[in-house]
Amino acid sequence: MNKICRIMASTIMLCIVLTGCSKTKVANNPKNVVQGLSATQLTNEITKDKTYKYFATPDKIIFYNHGKEKDIEKGSDLYNKILDLADKRFNNKIDFYKSATDIEGLNKMQQNELMLVFTYSDIKETQYQDYSNVGKKYKRLIMPLSGKVSNYLYFDDGGKYSSGPIGTLCPPDDLVNLLK
Repeated sequence: MNKICRIMASTIMLCIVLTGCSKTKVANNPKNVVQGLSATQLTNEITKDKTYKYFATPDKIIFYNHGKEKDIEKGSDLYNKILDLADKRFNNKIDFYKSATDIEGLNKMQQNELMLVFTYSDIKETQYQDYSNVGKKYKRLIMPLSGKVSNYLYFDDGGKYSSGPIGTLCPPDDLVNLLK
């Protein structure tokens, strides 16, 4: 009986020591501590991990204000707010339209309207599909914020025509107010 008590006591002591040591190792592990990152770098790391339901995180965002072009710095507060507000515009029921849209016409709108363009270094495919179960490919997403087509999102895969917009998006008022 005395031998069993010593074995049990030794086992309990060993468990306590090992548990304490493993906690100490985790607490002192420098891999668990983020050091030396600026606020922008930390924001960039967070942005990389964030996903949006209807579009991939763009490499670059360009805002067009009646012909004036402004690049939005990736990872900045403005960049992140634009993505969040753009994602919220998809709260309506989204339909895919089977019309082709002239990309050149959309590009000309940059001179007269407010517009956001999300650009990507490589071709992406929509993260949702239409009723025919076909996704849309794109290298740019064109989101007019004013004018007659401000409730639609256009896909540019580098060709002459967009494969048709999706919509009807929620009004862009929050984005317009943020960008003015």
